[in-house]
Parts: sequence; structure tokens; C-alpha cells
Amino acid sequence: MNHFLPLVAIALALTAPVPAQGRGDSAAPYPVDPQTVWPLPRLAGPIRVDGTSDDPAWQAVPPLPLTVYLPTYGSEPTERTVARVAYDADALYVVIDAWEAHPGGVRASSMIRDDDAPGDFINVLLDTFGDRQNAVTFSTTPGGQRNDWTISNDAQDDAALSPAWNGVWDLATRRGPDGWHAEYRIPFSTLRFATDGGRVEFGLSVNRLTAHANERVTFPAIEPSAPLALWKPSRWQRVMVENIRPGRSLRVTPYALAGLEGFRAPDPALSPWTRDERMEIGGDLKMAVTPNVTLDLTANTDFAEAEVDDQRVNLTRYPLFYPERRAFFVERAGTFEVRTSGTDLLFNSRRVGLTAAGEPVRLLAGARLVGRVRGWDVGLFDAQTGRTPAGTRENLGVLRVRRGLLNARSWAGLMVTSWITGDSSQAAFAADGDLHLGGDDYLGFAVAALAGDARAGPDDGVLPRGALRLRASEGSPVEGAGRLEE
Repeated sequence: MNHFLPLVAIALALTAPVPAQGRGDSAAPYPVDPQTVWPLPRLAGPIRVDGTSDDPAWQAVPPLPLTVYLPTYGSEPTERTVARVAYDADALYVVIDAWEAHPGGVRASSMIRDDDAPGDFINVLLDTFGDRQNAVTFSTTPGGQRNDWTISNDAQDDAALSPAWNGVWDLATRRGPDGWHAEYRIPFSTLRFATDGGRVEFGLSVNRLTAHANERVTFPAIEPSAPLALWKPSRWQRVMVENIRPGRSLRVTPYALAGLEGFRAPDPALSPWTRDERMEIGGDLKMAVTPNVTLDLTANTDFAEAEVDDQRVNLTRYPLFYPERRAFFVERAGTFEVRTSGTDLLFNSRRVGLTAAGEPVRLLAGARLVGRVRGWDVGLFDAQTGRTPAGTRENLGVLRVRRGLLNARSWAGLMVTSWITGDSSQAAFAADGDLHLGGDDYLGFAVAALAGDARAGPDDGVLPRGALRLRASEGSPVEGAGRLEE
């Protein structure tokens, strides 16, 4: 689909002079060609994050060309939206003026973080690694609600979108009779990116949902030709910033628990005073080893701070898969995902800390390294558990590597997992990938095999002795899978 003419029309419309209403759009427009890497403008002065775009520095930043995504791709928008993005040495800034011509048309229905409730939304999406596979999102509503999600594996399905990640970012929103406005400050220390002499290329997308018209406008122009097309990093605009200071964040989260429980029987002669003392000390450490590699360490882990899962009723004979919400496992969780079918995972982090029967087991220590090194997506995980009800200790390990090949949307990867307990052990091996054939067509594959003592090991229903999966045609549900049993 040729997006040249719609983008030209929209860019001219957005940069045309308008009456002085505090909506200055006079800055020079961006280049029209969406295939080029766009240099984002650097702020020429200070920005006060207050939900307005009247700072002189903002008026020198050109607005982004926006295109209607839905209900009719490329049509004339019913409401006017002006979006600007810029940066300084420490952070990325976004301001969006969401003008509204219909009195009372602005809608916001929730203030719960990460609640995808009905209403107006503004979404800022960043593929900071530039791998066209993984991204983070920063969203808000007219009420100032904060939503920050992660996207993995180029949003192949709903499971690739997770609300578990929480970043550090500043936000201000403002409502008025003429619409609503949102202003962001996203520190570079919150993001992970690969630098080349202070220069960073990454994917960027911005969109606005107008609830009363059920209309969404987006930058860049994204045709709704496949499910979740809007959330696919492979379709976003490539942009560039220079001379920035990458953050080296360090976060330590210790905890201490102490308790004393006791009781005495009605007749002290029959039962003495019984007491149960408990003392637990542990914590987590998250460190940016480099701007694009993160190390997580945990000791005597307590997952009590994790969000509670939504209650679900299972009316099938298949197990339910819940998204990972524990902070230790969240960052770039998609790196460790290898699916041999819709529900079969080679490594399911939600099983770490549980027995096959679902009983909790103490995690004595764990380490997790994820990031991007010389074009390779790398993931390393190892955990040692306490004693299970059977009296054994378990060690779980994962090594994952993945790299782009052939073209910008194709990749292939390998994974090895291990499970060791007592005198039993298992190892699983897998290769997977997605090959972009052109347009919305892909050829995806995943093949895996299991070695070791199959009678022992985690009973997740994860793998038979082997499995083969093929996927084609992103815009359709065509998919095939086979299992190779001994």
C-alpha cells in the first residue's frame, strides 16, 4: 500500500497556518518519506511538564503527521490532534493536544494503573532496542491514568502484551472546554537501548483514541491489515537521537519479615504453650550492566509484592496460562518465549517456585540477565529452590539467543533449558524463528526436543518428546503444529 499521498496531505494540513488559538503548528515539518530514519529535534530550551504546549521550546518542534487508522483508514479525522516529540540529554518528551469539538465528548472511566478501561486514550510506544520485536508503551487518559505495558515478539497475539512492567516517568494532563492535553517526560534511565557513539536509533509510534467517535489516529501511517497491527514494532517509524547520556540505574529492594504465633489449650495441664517464630530476610537487585543489558539478582525471594491475577473460571480440560507479574521476571520476558503451539511453552516462568501440584517452594537464589549484545538478543536465567514437599532441591536454568536475519522483520533463535534435582535431570532444546515473506505474510517455525529422565521433571504439559510448529500468513489464522512422541 502506497502511503505517500496520504502522508503528504496530512503533513500539509498539520503545518498550514491556523488562527491564533494557542495551537501553534508553525515549525518546519518532518520529511514525508516513512522509510527514512527521522532525526528527532533536540529541545532548544527548558520544558515544564504541566500538560500544556505553550513553552517556547515546544513551538519550535514540528508536529507529527497523523493518519486515521480506524474506522476508515486514511480518511479525514473528525477531531484535530497535534503531537510533538523531542528530547534533551536526559529524557524523551512528548506533548499531545487532543482537541475536541463536541462538548462533553471527552471520556475517562478509570484511575487504576494499567486498567484498559473504555474512554479516550493517548499511547506513546517505543521500540528502544530497535529490534522491531519488543517495546514498551506509555499511555494515559484525560483523567491522568497511567498505563505502561510491554510488547514482545512483534505482538503476534494478545499474550504478547503485558501490563506487569512499571516504569518511572513523569506525566501531566489537563482538560478544558476545547479538549484535553497530555505531556510526558520519559527518562532515558527508564529505557534500555543500544548506543553507537551517543547515537541511538529506535522505533516510535504515537496514537490517540477518540472514544465518542470510535476513531484512532496514529503516527506513522499504519494500515489495519493484520490483527494488532497498531502494536507491532515492525511497523513503527524509525527515529534517531544523538549525544544523549545513557542511564546506569541501580535498584535494591530488600525485605524483612518477622512473626510470632502461639496458643495455649484450655487446660494447661494437657498442652503446654506452643509458639512458632518466623524470621525472613531477602531482597532483589536490578542493575543496568550496560545501557542495553540488565542484571536481576534475588535472594530468599518473597513474591508477596506481585499483583494478584484476575480471577478466571476454567471450563476446559486444559490448564490456564496467566501472564507473568513478578518484577524479577518481567523485563524483556518475551526473550525467553518459545511456543511450540498456542499453549505449549518451552519455558514458563510462572512455574518457577511451584511444584507440579501447584504447591509453593522457596526460591533460595536466582539470577537473570537480559539484553542486546552486538545485534544478539541474549537471555540467561538460573534459580535454585529450597526443599520441595518430596524433600529435594531443584535447579532451573535457561539460555536463550536470538538474532535478526535476511531482513528487518525476520529472526531466528535457539534455547536450552535444564532441570536438575537429586539424581534426575532433564534438558530441552529448541530452535524457532519468523521469516518475513513480504507484506503481511510470515513463515514461522518452532521445533523442540526433550532429553533426560522424562519420568521426572516439572509436569507442566510443556513438551512431549518433540514438537514442530509452523505459522504462515499473519493476517489469517492459518497455523499448523505437530508432536513427535516416542
